[in-house]
Amino acid sequence: MVGYKNPHPMLFPAPSPAIASSANKGSVCVHSFSVAANMGRMVKVGPWGGNGGDLWDMGHPDHITKLKIYYVDNIVGLETTYILNGHSHNDERGTTTGASKEIILEEDEYFTSISGYFHALSNYQRHAIVMSLTLETNKGTPISVGNEIGSSFALTLEDGGKILGFFGRAGTAIDAIGIHCSLPN
Repeated sequence: MVGYKNPHPMLFPAPSPAIASSANKGSVCVHSFSVAANMGRMVKVGPWGGNGGDLWDMGHPDHITKLKIYYVDNIVGLETTYILNGHSHNDERGTTTGASKEIILEEDEYFTSISGYFHALSNYQRHAIVMSLTLETNKGTPISVGNEIGSSFALTLEDGGKILGFFGRAGTAIDAIGIHCSLPN
């Protein structure tokens, strides 16, 4: 059903067969609903990280065209440029200080995997924050920044699966990150 939002998200000890995931601690939270038959299922997975900062959700646009990740010792900000209904939009979360690294996606390119680490730091009131982040596209192009400290998380979608957007928690850093993705039928 198009537009259906699951009012009772379920925690699965093992994710859908269409998702290969691993994490050192906790379960993977999967919110699933069906959309048009030719698009497969839309799934919301995560978030990974802590509970500081404010909730945010960019939704699931038509296509991500650029991702810029800001970092110091940890991930401090995300800037996502995307197309929705034929128009370009920009979504900024966290802060835009420190070093940055970006990836520009081609029209037929999309993210297929996400991994990283999260860890509690004293300068963030012992809240866990995202320490490192790696994403890879269907064409094998990676973007990877940060420090591999703390608990790891990783998720790779099967062939035909696409990461369409991000959600999580952010303040002066990216406290937690999750994804919106489409899975093949």
